[in-house]
Amino acid sequence: MSQLLDLIHPDEFPALIVLICLLFVTAERLARPDSLTMRRASWLSAAVCLAYIVTGAAVWSPARVAEFLMLLIRAGLAAAVTFGVATLLLSLIAAVAGAPVEAMITWSRRKAAEAQRRSSEKASRREALAKEHQEREHQARLQPVLERERQHRLEEEAKRERERFAKTDEARAEVIRFYEEHAALLEETFPHSLFGANLQTKFPPSIAPAEAWIAAQEMISGMLPKIAEARDKERSVLDETKKREDDASKVEQTKRETEERRHAPTRLTEWYERERSTIEGRLPDGMQRDMVLQELQDRYDQLIREAIQEAQP
Repeated sequence: MSQLLDLIHPDEFPALIVLICLLFVTAERLARPDSLTMRRASWLSAAVCLAYIVTGAAVWSPARVAEFLMLLIRAGLAAAVTFGVATLLLSLIAAVAGAPVEAMITWSRRKAAEAQRRSSEKASRREALAKEHQEREHQARLQPVLERERQHRLEEEAKRERERFAKTDEARAEVIRFYEEHAALLEETFPHSLFGANLQTKFPPSIAPAEAWIAAQEMISGMLPKIAEARDKERSVLDETKKREDDASKVEQTKRETEERRHAPTRLTEWYERERSTIEGRLPDGMQRDMVLQELQDRYDQLIREAIQEAQP
């Protein structure tokens, strides 16, 4: 301890004073008088001065005033050296790394903030995990109920879909039935391939029943004019055919009548010969047979005259 105290020796006072002056000049250039560095150097020098006095008094036990005065001088020089060195070192440290205490405070605050943040994150994660666990348990409890509701909803949707398809198919079937009943009339103006394409267009899979019946009404209404037109055309064809047949029949009848009138004398002659032969074969010679033959002759002459008159144009 005495060796530490002898660092400030009376023989080295001049050198120490020069050193102290240099340190003070340098300190004034490095730090302002009201700066934190100056205050900390002052606290440190005061602590060194007090420690030097206490230690020197304990080690040397000054009994005279001169010895105690020398102790105070040495303590003051030690404080001045400490102040200059501390000011120099603290200024250099502050210039390179900032204020150490402030840096420590900032570091400690940052660490505390990080620790608090980590703690908050852990708490948040624990709360999230707990909430998730509760949610899973709640979902597990609700799963059977939700599954039943989902199945019921699917069944209801399937039922509505079946009903929709049934009503839609009824409208579609009505259109098909109407077309098949009048297919012969619609074959020319509305062929089956065109009907099938229109049916697919008017009745898509997603059509509603009301829209399906509207589409059926539109298609049937669209086919009615074509059916009426085809019937008119068919009626015209039938009338024309009947007219031609009637004309042909009249021509044929006229030909037959002409042919009959032309061959009428021959047929009458053949008839007369057959009748006369029959009468001659059945009746004996006598007045009665002559009278019958005469009547037959008269009838034959009359028919011949009528046939000749009809044959004349």
